[in-house]
Amino acid sequence: MTWAGQILVWLARTTKGLNRKVFLVGDGSYATFSLMGKAVDRGVRLIVRMKINSRLYHRPSPDVLGKRGPNPKKGKRILGMKRRLTDRRIKWRPVTFMEWYGGKEMEVLITFGTSIWISGEKGKLAWIKWVLIKAHR
Repeated sequence: MTWAGQILVWLARTTKGLNRKVFLVGDGSYATFSLMGKAVDRGVRLIVRMKINSRLYHRPSPDVLGKRGPNPKKGKRILGMKRRLTDRRIKWRPVTFMEWYGGKEMEVLITFGTSIWISGEKGKLAWIKWVLIKAHR
């Protein structure tokens, strides 16, 4: 088990009686399916920085009555994060951070959503909530 996995297990065990949501915040190396699985199993929320080219999808379309075969696990691919940064159709909300680096106030723009994240090598699925942040100019 990795150090991050051990921290997650310890965090879940020591905060079990708090009756509140518990979050573990990490950098991009924490954005793995194995760590996310441990977090979900133990009721810990994971906040990580994902790659900008992560494969994110819409929810699958509703089941079609009479259609044979397995139901799809995912829908169409969402607009990539890199393209979202410049797409005029995206709705951005201004957010102000009061204590930015150096104690300054900083205004950024955010957009967010819920998607299905797919592991490229193993094909595993995970529901995630994502936030995309860009500098406000």
